[in-house]
Amino acid sequence: MNSAKRQGRILGVLVLVQLIGLILPFVMLKALYVPPGFLESAARGAPQIRWSLLLLLANGALTTGLSLYVYPLLRAKTEGLARWLIVAGVAWLILQAVDNTHVLSMLSLSERYAAASGSQRELFDELGLLASSTRRTAHYTVLLAVGTWMLLFYSALWRTRLVPWLVPAIGVVAATLHLAGVSLPVLVGYPSLMLVAPGLAVSHGALIIWLLAKGIAAPRAPQ
Repeated sequence: MNSAKRQGRILGVLVLVQLIGLILPFVMLKALYVPPGFLESAARGAPQIRWSLLLLLANGALTTGLSLYVYPLLRAKTEGLARWLIVAGVAWLILQAVDNTHVLSMLSLSERYAAASGSQRELFDELGLLASSTRRTAHYTVLLAVGTWMLLFYSALWRTRLVPWLVPAIGVVAATLHLAGVSLPVLVGYPSLMLVAPGLAVSHGALIIWLLAKGIAAPRAPQ
């Protein structure tokens, strides 16, 4: 197996793990918001919630590592994008750690709520609203970092032609829609359009299939 094909398959595996690391913990984290609300429900799902946070943090670290792995492949034609990709990966990791802190605060409130008597529980209502609101902002800030990283990643792949242009073009469109429809609207005071969120899973799926089957084209230095 030649070097380019081997590198492409390694990249495909990393992207696959990243995709799983995005989907699985977000599904697990639904335990935080089981009806009637996190104050009543989060404590019951504490182990699952803690594992989801660990997986999300690990995925942020993986993304930073992925950015470093592709840097040598990208820098010949688009060193600027390659560097910004590393910056975005580090930002993703840091912002995920901040989001995790907010979720752990919510979990702590839920555990204290469960241990309190009926009259004392009323004191937690305002704290619960504040904790949920601040966590929502932190969460969508992470999603902003995710969309930004994806846009830089697919833009760099399109620029370098390591894979056929159509594959990263789908990713550029999906990342742009994710930024414009999911994270940015919430951060400026509008509801998100979650209908566009699965687009990144589709684009990542197409990229993974190509990388595992064909690898990447050997990178060439600019003329």
